[in-house]
Amino acid sequence: MIEIKPVRDVAVILLYNKYGEFLLGRRKEGKFAAGYYELPGGKREDGESLLQTVKRETLEEIGYTLNRPQLIYECHVDYSIGQIPLHVFAEELEAENLSEAVKARSSDYNRPNFPANEAAELIWVTGHKALSLKLLPIMRAMLDLTPFRRLLPNIGPVDLSVDKDVHI
Repeated sequence: MIEIKPVRDVAVILLYNKYGEFLLGRRKEGKFAAGYYELPGGKREDGESLLQTVKRETLEEIGYTLNRPQLIYECHVDYSIGQIPLHVFAEELEAENLSEAVKARSSDYNRPNFPANEAAELIWVTGHKALSLKLLPIMRAMLDLTPFRRLLPNIGPVDLSVDKDVHI
């Protein structure tokens, strides 16, 4: 049975690298929207700023310490569990910010092998490759927006009709 918690602000990170790729996580089975790919992040805790949330969640989920994440997009997302306020931050990966544990797991520090602490898997993808994955509908829609296209120049055309019958 899927546990549904009260609706809270969600802050996520578009962590991108020098290859024009960004990090996506696939939600674990048994969780809300299981199997869908999304940006790493999570719910704001009481008393936290959105910046504190995205930094904490990124550290918890992938073991990476954000340096200077910038807020690039905000919206409200309609789901079957309610309307979720979503705040998207972006930062380019800095290899010098990798922990020793992540460095030990990685052969390329510009495409590190992060631990999937809360996701079923983490993958580095180009915008074009992401469009072939089972994305949360909001994720596909965001890839068609200017702030994302500016940071990920290789997205190509986005077909939003792919998600017209998806109801999460």
